[in-house]
Amino acid sequence: MTARQSNAIRVNLGGKVGAVGSGQENRIAHLQDAIVSAGKALRKGERDLAKLQGKKASIAQAAEQRRRLRFALHRKKRRLFRLEGRLAAARADQDAGRVRVCFGGEKLLHARFHLKANGFAERAPWQAAWRKRRSSQCLCLGSRDELAGNQTCARMPTAPYACGCRLNWRRPSGSTSRSRTSSSPTVNRRSMPP
Repeated sequence: MTARQSNAIRVNLGGKVGAVGSGQENRIAHLQDAIVSAGKALRKGERDLAKLQGKKASIAQAAEQRRRLRFALHRKKRRLFRLEGRLAAARADQDAGRVRVCFGGEKLLHARFHLKANGFAERAPWQAAWRKRRSSQCLCLGSRDELAGNQTCARMPTAPYACGCRLNWRRPSGSTSRSRTSSSPTVNRRSMPP
């Protein structure tokens, strides 16, 4: 890998980290709004429970309503506690200048803990999907003084309304293959004007 390619990867990664970092403020604001909303719902539930305590109804009916309302309040308290924990963690990350980036996606990363529920029979298919998702990015570095703007990847029309791509890469010094060029399948673009 050349220094130029290394610098391009560093800048690309820096852009991704910067994008996630700038989203931290939005995440903190969203968590604060969710905490306010959960607090309002909790206070309303407590008021409803207090009203139910003073209400005269059949003993069995009142007991069932109080049980349901207490359980709903319990869930709301748990949600509020979780939201406050997430907010504290997000603020700690922001204060420390920490940015959390997961290449391949958090959803697929967490799917490894519940393979069958996420459609994987065993760990090997999940690992194949994980590796495929993590390696799905491609960076082709170019500049305006190179042929077609890029020596690594260039669009080469092979037929009218067709779009092809030629990729050049450096082979290791001990490689037996002589080919340094690969062509992607040609995509027919019938909707493009002549």
